Amino acid sequence: MQRFDVQAIRDQLAAMDQVLDEPLRIIIIGGAAVALHIGSASIATKDIDTWQLGAIDLARLLSAAAALPIGIGPAAVADMPWDFEARLIRILPELTTLLVFLPEVHDLVLSKVVRWSDGDETQLHALHAHTPLDPARLVERFKSDMTHAIGDPRRLRQHFLLMIDALFGDLARARADVASER
Repeated sequence: MQRFDVQAIRDQLAAMDQVLDEPLRIIIIGGAAVALHIGSASIATKDIDTWQLGAIDLARLLSAAAALPIGIGPAAVADMPWDFEARLIRILPELTTLLVFLPEVHDLVLSKVVRWSDGDETQLHALHAHTPLDPARLVERFKSDMTHAIGDPRRLRQHFLLMIDALFGDLARARADVASER
């Protein structure tokens, strides 16, 4: 399966901006969001995942992307921390019709623990190297803002601890284990 780097993602978003006839607001999550946060060709993704578009906006988005190479649409498996929308970051301000937002980095990391795969771990290592993450902020948001997340809470907690261990090491995992008990 073909993978696309940050420049290909930006090019596609710019092409979509040219096709849309009225403003469309999208929130990009997943690997494309990591690539856009980092701005480096080192992260590539097979698609552009979006967060919760209404049916009309989704139809407009898919129509604008119809002839373009990167698949774009709602993420298959995703959940976000409570109130993440208050912390969204607008990117690509040169786009005038397609208004593109990314989750703040800690929110993006927490969204990836819902699934937690080897690819997620690789992407988050790159994100953490580019924008150092605060383990205390991750623990606090996990405890307060991920209580609603889809799936088995024990599995979600295990994924969270695997992420903490992968990014910060065993000592941080031990601290997070105690702090994240609900």
